[in-house]
Amino acid sequence: MIVACDECGKSIERKKPREHNFCCAKHRDMWMRKHCDFAGISRGHKAEHLTKLNRERNPLCRVAPRGKVNSKKARSMAEGYIGRPLRKGEIVHHMNGKASDNSPQNLLVMTDRQHRQLHMALAMEQMEGGDDDE
Repeated sequence: MIVACDECGKSIERKKPREHNFCCAKHRDMWMRKHCDFAGISRGHKAEHLTKLNRERNPLCRVAPRGKVNSKKARSMAEGYIGRPLRKGEIVHHMNGKASDNSPQNLLVMTDRQHRQLHMALAMEQMEGGDDDE
């Protein structure tokens, strides 16, 4: 079946088209940055590396318990999906918060700065009483 890329409109062939289709990972990431509520898709996932000072300043901000992250595997999967090595400063974010889920649909390549901003927004949302999954 022929469908159009949601970002650029390029015609692409898909055996099983989805609600949103993209010709490449770059266009998928661009579309997601414009249309997705990162806080909504990453709910419950908090950065474990909060410093002692941040924990003291933000006592209401809890860190979700997680297993050991295998970042090399996630980076390798992301590199294979986007077809190039990750650049210095690029981070692979697991959108559903499950570090063991390295499916291409769950991995989002973003800059370190964007990643830190995302986690800060999540922490601020939780402090304001936005989500209490635990």
